[in-house]
Amino acid sequence: MFFSPKGKTVITKAAIILFAMASLCSFNAVAAEMVQNSKQSLPFGIKSIVMQGYGYSGNIAVGVDIPSDSELFHFITLLGVAQQTHSGKRHGLLTLKGNWHPFSPIPVSRSPGQTISWEPFYTGLSVIIHDCIFSDCDDDRVFYELPDKYPADYYPRTAIAFALNMGSSIVFGGSVVYAELVITTQGLDAYYHNRFFLADNYDYWGLKSIASLGIGLKIHY
Repeated sequence: MFFSPKGKTVITKAAIILFAMASLCSFNAVAAEMVQNSKQSLPFGIKSIVMQGYGYSGNIAVGVDIPSDSELFHFITLLGVAQQTHSGKRHGLLTLKGNWHPFSPIPVSRSPGQTISWEPFYTGLSVIIHDCIFSDCDDDRVFYELPDKYPADYYPRTAIAFALNMGSSIVFGGSVVYAELVITTQGLDAYYHNRFFLADNYDYWGLKSIASLGIGLKIHY
């Protein structure tokens, strides 16, 4: 059977998502057992260990979640590893999130000893910092100082980005699985000035070029 290049891309992405979900389930089982066997709480108000894939936080990122007393606001720190550059190098990312959770989870399934709930929507802001601010990433697309080949002020700095987060989650037991759409301010600016070009060359009216979908897991401690 033969597939078109676009079909192969869809199949590859589907395989990556399935692998990621299997990895999340394995991580969930191991982490839940570790949490159950521990009698001590984490310091500094940390309530959850977080693992996320994509969403401009790197191919894989690990961090912590610190909620407010009311749990209306959550402050998340992630350390991630980005994909390889053209030279074969990888660089790291630090993501700082502040998310607002206006809706309480809605129970959708009840079984003895466990309730599954759905949080329909949350939103927030992120600061994404590449390690290019400390060293050369050797990547024309990610830089703190504009490469010499570009005219002055031709591109904004991409090693530091601000982003809008919008997501939804499923809560079960001591875990949360979430999907989060992340759009950077640079992406919004590019879409505003080049929306017709992006709409003609990228899927979903061009939004695919400026957004990234992250899938994550939180293990409550």
